[in-house]
Amino acid sequence: ALNERRVQKGPQLIELPLLTAIADTNFHPEDLPKDRQKVLEAVIDRFLFRVPVEYVMEPQNRVQMLTTSLVGRYTTRLPDLTLQDIVLVSGVVCGMNLIRDPYLVEAYQDMTFRFATARKQAGGKWLSDRRYVRAAQIMELNALMHGRTETTFEDLEITRHVLAHNGTDGELLRKAREEAMERGLARSHRREIEADQQKLQDVSTKIQVP
Repeated sequence: ALNERRVQKGPQLIELPLLTAIADTNFHPEDLPKDRQKVLEAVIDRFLFRVPVEYVMEPQNRVQMLTTSLVGRYTTRLPDLTLQDIVLVSGVVCGMNLIRDPYLVEAYQDMTFRFATARKQAGGKWLSDRRYVRAAQIMELNALMHGRTETTFEDLEITRHVLAHNGTDGELLRKAREEAMERGLARSHRREIEADQQKLQDVSTKIQVP
């Protein structure tokens, strides 16, 4: 249902026009016994965003939590998001390529490979191909939300919401991102310099010296 948008029930094939699925749990999947972890891995990996929610610890935030509960205001209404909004944005992200800078593509590959390697060396799991592809789409979404029709190196940062599952992941990803961005931006700037040099050379060949 989550991946194929269909369910097989005996001879019956049920098509599911699923757009969004939300779930929660009161335990961390990695805290389960190994045999149960293996069963749930594929299912859990299909949830794109995974956000751990901890107890409120900061004193000022605890005071705010208490104050809002005393006045009976537990939540703040979010802006309306219609089904048409979701269909439109997902259609743009899935139907168009907004990551057109080849050096950004290389930087994304470099970042994710460095991150996956470091996580594996730290005893974690390798980055799944599904999450590798989906995180790139989140970069496209971030560009759209900021009024751009093409991604930039700044959009690499937003992938932490998809790639990093905990604090350790976040630190490994941050380091991998910084290294990949430094290398990618250097290559991109070198490309611009070479392009300008080529333009100057083309102009100089057209100028006739008396």
